Amino acid sequence: MEQGEERGNMALILVWSIMTNMVAIFAIVILYVRQNRLIEAEKNMRSYTEDLENMITAFLLEIKEENERLETVLLENDGRDDEEACQREERIQGEEKSKPDISVKPDVLMEARENYMLFQVLKAKRLGRSIEEIAKEMGKGKTEIELLIKMNE
Repeated sequence: MEQGEERGNMALILVWSIMTNMVAIFAIVILYVRQNRLIEAEKNMRSYTEDLENMITAFLLEIKEENERLETVLLENDGRDDEEACQREERIQGEEKSKPDISVKPDVLMEARENYMLFQVLKAKRLGRSIEEIAKEMGKGKTEIELLIKMNE
């Protein structure tokens, strides 16, 4: 009877060992698949990050070019006398009345105000005013003025 029990125990240990090995192999396969997914997701994230950085850089360059054009136009307008500016404004208003009524979006107005504020800040900086003086004149924080100047250098 002892041999029968030993064989039964050995068979039980063998079955247990095989099952344990199969569970271990299954766990290793699952971990390998997850690791590959993680690596693939990391590659995609890097690609998305690079694309986003390129888009933001292009956007900032476009804004900078637009600000330079606006600055040029505003500097040209500063050189003209007030009467000529008033006549030009009346002419533009007359042209706008003849066009179909298109409502101006609030974000467009806000962007125009921001561009004009940027122009004023850069002009004051060129005139040699300190950041503190510019911030007081504009009613803005010193950090905001510094950031505007740094972004447009």
